[in-house]
Order: sequence, then structure tokens, then C-alpha cells
Amino acid sequence: MQGIDVVCATIIIFHTVRKWNHKNITRYKEVYLCVPIEILVKRDQKQLNSYALKGDFKNVMAVVGKVLESSL
Repeated sequence: MQGIDVVCATIIIFHTVRKWNHKNITRYKEVYLCVPIEILVKRDQKQLNSYALKGDFKNVMAVVGKVLESSL
């Protein structure tokens, strides 16, 4: 072991992936960030959230639902 911490920013919507990570990655930790939609829209350079709020895009996670929030 090299004593190096690694941070990976991902969106994990599948419980099987989270379970695998906990089982197979030593010292695995999850950090959940709950960011208000107003801030997401303000930071969104590609305007995906803005288009989704107007109904132009479907299945944008920040707009359609809080996938993991109830299961954390």
C-alpha cells in the first residue's frame, strides 16, 4: 500500500456498483453533495439543466429526481 488517497467524481445510480465498491476497495468512502437546482443551473456551462427544466431534454438527473438521496 502506498498511502495515497484517490478521489473520483462519479454518479453511481446502481446499488450493485456501490456494493461492489464497498466490498472490493479498501477504505472506500462516499461523499454525497446535495446542490440546489438554482446553483446547478448557474454553474451549468452546457445548459443541460436549463434545457431539462424547459422540457427540451429528458432524464437529466438534477431535474428528474434525486436518485440516491432516499437510499443513503
